[in-house]
Amino acid sequence: MRSIEHGYEIDDKAIELMLAKGSFLVPTLSTGTIPPDPAKAAPYAVEKKLRLQEKLYGCVSKAISAGVKVALGTDAGVCEHGINLTELGHLVDFGMSPMDALVAGTLNAAKLLQLEDRVGSIEPGKDADIVLTGVDPLGSIHALADAKNIDIVFAKGRMVKDLRTSVPAGVGA
Repeated sequence: MRSIEHGYEIDDKAIELMLAKGSFLVPTLSTGTIPPDPAKAAPYAVEKKLRLQEKLYGCVSKAISAGVKVALGTDAGVCEHGINLTELGHLVDFGMSPMDALVAGTLNAAKLLQLEDRVGSIEPGKDADIVLTGVDPLGSIHALADAKNIDIVFAKGRMVKDLRTSVPAGVGA
């Protein structure tokens, strides 16, 4: 078992097994912490999610404090596209240090996908996937959730976002 997704009700036995096997937890807290919308879900689904949310913080926080490896992930389509850095703040709220949350979203995610030879850290020969921001993520990790705070994005060495200009990178002449 390489990973457990969500893990909202993870128990001590599962935590011990994950530690022994070196498995990753991908908690997708952005999904788990969204309040249920009674206008969009059946009453039983709303009740189920509320019960789950009562356990979520304690269970995931316990896994984090026990030292389970964490990788950042989201459920595409459940949360608005482009806000996945919200997950970093959630990880800190659940007990990770800001640096550990950043590692969860970079190197640990790459290791989980067995892509650490190509991505996950800045090293010669790796894809240059880099995000630049004026925000100090160690002091204001929640600020990274606002896309306006992400100034420049490089994907495989090519600039794909540059807020320093009025025209997005790659658009126009």
